Amino acid sequence: MKVIDRADNFLSGVLKFKECWLKKFLRFTPEWLTPDHLSLTRIGCAFPAIIFIFENRFLTAFIFFGAGALLDLLDGPLARLRSQETLRGKFLDIFADKVLGGLTLIAIYL
Repeated sequence: MKVIDRADNFLSGVLKFKECWLKKFLRFTPEWLTPDHLSLTRIGCAFPAIIFIFENRFLTAFIFFGAGALLDLLDGPLARLRSQETLRGKFLDIFADKVLGGLTLIAIYL
């Protein structure tokens, strides 16, 4: 139990550090950029990644996938920082996760 508690405390600390650092970074984002824009852009990153996977251009596909993953890191903290958490945003975030992760894995498998 102590190991699990220590791991839980460690992970909680890492998440708090990430949120604190991202909040400082995200203060510089323009006001017109909303978390929903980031989620939609993440969905848009999935399709070039899939196309490049089918063309066996894996480095380029990884760049698009990595950009989508970075946007996934930013959209939640931005929504919390600006108090822009919405039901639509939560749905978009989950949908973008499925599109970027799921469809990319399917493309690699095929």
